[in-house]
Amino acid sequence: LNQIIYIIPAYVIIASVGILKFRYRKLVILLIILVSIMPLFSYYVNPDKQQFREAAGILPKNQTIFVTKESILPAFDYYYGTGKNYETLKNVVSVESVEALKNSVTGKNSFWVVFTFTKYSDPGGKIKKYLDDNYKILESRQLFDLELVHYAKK
Repeated sequence: LNQIIYIIPAYVIIASVGILKFRYRKLVILLIILVSIMPLFSYYVNPDKQQFREAAGILPKNQTIFVTKESILPAFDYYYGTGKNYETLKNVVSVESVEALKNSVTGKNSFWVVFTFTKYSDPGGKIKKYLDDNYKILESRQLFDLELVHYAKK
């Protein structure tokens, strides 16, 4: 990426000289602008990324929350926690196996689970199956690439 930054000015100069040789310069410039704006618009409008901001608005601040992948903690903390250091999240616990979940869930009457990256964090669906078999679902919300489930003891 650092090498590409040095190439950009040279590319812009060469491209602008080439554009000046066209007869319909303004049309070419307009076309380049449109082609550049459309992907940016699509990136910010379409929900093609995880919706942690929406999840933070749904999840309560005073209940235990389990996440299925530790690597989402910094992004999750940005919207849900202090935004400074994800280690300050006291009620958010990362569980990446059924054994870790069993140890963390003891003594909890009610808790939330954020399922994300399940293709990598829980490929066999063991965590979800364990929770569905041993706890009842009070509420479930599906966001893009995030599933929020509120569990309670049966």
